[in-house]
Amino acid sequence: FLVKNGTESYQARVDHWLASAQRIVDRHFGSIHQYLGDGFFAWWPDTVGIQPEVVKALHALRAEERKCPFSFRLILHFDEVLVPQHTSKRKAGLCGEAVHYIFRLEKVASRLACRDLYSEEAADLLGCLLPAMTRMECEVPDFGTKSVFTSTSQNAGSPSDDPGAPPDRSGES
Repeated sequence: FLVKNGTESYQARVDHWLASAQRIVDRHFGSIHQYLGDGFFAWWPDTVGIQPEVVKALHALRAEERKCPFSFRLILHFDEVLVPQHTSKRKAGLCGEAVHYIFRLEKVASRLACRDLYSEEAADLLGCLLPAMTRMECEVPDFGTKSVFTSTSQNAGSPSDDPGAPPDRSGES
């Protein structure tokens, strides 16, 4: 395939971002399940006292974003997932409906121009630890029912026409 000029510097920035994100998630007792291009899927165990660590990780990721030449979306959902017995915490093969749901939430966030999107379950669990949020309701693709979400994004709920918004990568593989 063809490589355009500047690709290496972009790749270096992405690599730096992902390494920084890995350190932040690790520092706050989470694990990265999967890397997806310039993004990732992280998870935290449901243990006593983990909620403040998740919020600290979110704040640290946003602080790191200010050093990056690109922006990103944060999607947060709280639900049970299956962790097969044959996998370690570092290489967890997470599965279950909640895993599919979180990927659909990214599509919702893109459509609603949200830099961050919290499912109702996540907002209920972490709401008192987060800044004021806008509440909205919309359908989640492939799930067929309307769900309630919250966001701290100022323009949450309006379809994205902002060329500076993070790109919708939901169709990429």
